[in-house]
Amino acid sequence: MSARAVQRSLWAPGLVAITVLSYLNGLVGPLQFDDHLLEADPAAQGWAMWRDSLAYRIRPLLKASYIISRSLGEVWGNIPFGHHLFSLGVHLLTLVLAYRVARDLCTRVFPGVPDTAKSTVAAGCAAVLALHPLATEAVTYISGRSVALSTLFVLAALAFHVRGSREAKAGARVILMGGAAMCFIAAVLTRETMIVLPAALFLFEWSRADLTDRPFSSARLIPALRRTGIYWALAATASLWLIAHDGYANLVSVSRVIVQGRVTEPSLLPALRYFAERLPLLAPLSIDPDLSPQDLHGLRRLALALALAALFAGAWRLRLRSPHLLWGLAWIMIFLLPVYLMPLRHEPVSERHFYPALFGVGLIASMAAARIAARGAAAARSVAVVAGLLIMVMSGATVARNADYTSEVALWASAAGASPDKPRVNNNLGVAYMKAQRWDLAIPCFERALAADPGYRTARENLDRAMIKFTTGNPDAEPEI
Repeated sequence: MSARAVQRSLWAPGLVAITVLSYLNGLVGPLQFDDHLLEADPAAQGWAMWRDSLAYRIRPLLKASYIISRSLGEVWGNIPFGHHLFSLGVHLLTLVLAYRVARDLCTRVFPGVPDTAKSTVAAGCAAVLALHPLATEAVTYISGRSVALSTLFVLAALAFHVRGSREAKAGARVILMGGAAMCFIAAVLTRETMIVLPAALFLFEWSRADLTDRPFSSARLIPALRRTGIYWALAATASLWLIAHDGYANLVSVSRVIVQGRVTEPSLLPALRYFAERLPLLAPLSIDPDLSPQDLHGLRRLALALALAALFAGAWRLRLRSPHLLWGLAWIMIFLLPVYLMPLRHEPVSERHFYPALFGVGLIASMAAARIAARGAAAARSVAVVAGLLIMVMSGATVARNADYTSEVALWASAAGASPDKPRVNNNLGVAYMKAQRWDLAIPCFERALAADPGYRTARENLDRAMIKFTTGNPDAEPEI
């Protein structure tokens, strides 16, 4: 085996090692924020309760994963550690699949990539997903696992489908396509928004460069729909099942309440702007971003919409020469649209939702780097240096972000640094200080929350509790009702 071949074979294990090192400090964090709800959820405690809850609880595979990771934590004598270790394992498997899928795409969709560069492109794509700090909320925040685990199933489905699409033997092809269908079902049972996976598989079939018809042509539309028909049928069946299921019916009812009076609020554009600012690490990350959709009005909203339209128009014009641009952008939108097309959530944006989209970002960046590197030895060395620096920066930023999860005070102090005037952030920081019995530090937090929102009842009640504990020195003291 040549030295270059040995180097290519080390990409995947080397990336796994760097990712483990980047996430090690995240393994020691306690339960945070919504993580505490896991302790009150019977379906996440044991298998008997999980089975009994199937008729009325949502995301059964996610709950099953919490039972497994809780059991793992009990073995170690540290339940949060078990949850964190399991989530890191999911992340590592996801990056390995991202590497595999990206390498397959270099052969089936991006044929201009030389064989010697395919492993490098795949590693670059996987590195963005593995090491960008935007991924930490889906990995280190235990309650963010639904996104990481469902992304694992999405990439597994794509890997099965891509391999099955080139399998000559009918029996093997049926098995592989069946594996893709099972992974699709698993993704939906983990997180319902992954019902959009057929669109990603259709994108693959429509853009294949190993067929006789031209990629992205109208002649490809019907064949692409036919090759992905089983997934569309499963999506339709899943949609009916979700509507009929009591747990999901309740979720839809809550969404209706949220949408009332907010239908005209922009949701997708603020989310895209937020992620675009944080991809190059130009702004701090936060578990509770201060992003108000109402602030995006008039010319600013129009400018963002025109910029997005121009981006897709340019990618469409270059679809044959640079298919990775359209492919990556389409992938990003496929997985963000079901979350942000309508304001169906209380929070305008959550960073964990960008986790699957990082695969599309990685494809665009790694393919662009490969094209620059192909210009000559000097260009290749420059790309290698820049890529190495970016890996170091992303890894360092991920280590720093994971440090925020080592305590509740650290997490909410970080959020307060990013959003100093947000009432809920200051209230939650105050609560974290109260848990640490630092009443003197909790009081100013509640006061800042009330200064921003005088009607914030929870902050008022917390301030009263903190004041009496501070003045009496008794941690069990409570204000009179």
